Amino acid sequence: SRGCPFLCSFCSETINWGGYRKKEAKQAAEEMLKIYRAYGYQLFLMGDSLINPVVTGLSEELLKFDTTLYWDSYLRADKHVCDSEKTTLWRRAGFYRARLGLESGSPRVLKLMGKKITVQQIKDAVSSLANAGIKTTTYWIVGYPGETENDFLQTLALIESLRDNIY
Repeated sequence: SRGCPFLCSFCSETINWGGYRKKEAKQAAEEMLKIYRAYGYQLFLMGDSLINPVVTGLSEELLKFDTTLYWDSYLRADKHVCDSEKTTLWRRAGFYRARLGLESGSPRVLKLMGKKITVQQIKDAVSSLANAGIKTTTYWIVGYPGETENDFLQTLALIESLRDNIY
């Protein structure tokens, strides 16, 4: 996919890529298999802005193959990422590393950013991924316009609480 279906205030993805567009999951899976068969590459880094809209469909398609392919991609901490059944499915399909742009542990700053996620979703998403065996890298923004020292301390406290589940 290219672009992003979300409109976080700090992000340039929608400006850089225009509207969100994606390949069908079946086509993407077949292309990965073709690359594996032609070159022997079994490990893929998905350069999508976010794989959320296609991750479950892609997983279902990849599970149809006799070959296991491993992949790494960027995710948003939305409700699907908090669902342990889904994250377990993704891991079975070869999703081995997630990169989550969490940005802040302050509800106020998350709202300023237009993230449309909660601190509880962040906790649930990181836990769900870790419990499925998906290594999780997190990305944070420090010094967002309007962020206070208290907001920053909330972010540090959240990172500390998640530390055992962050790769």
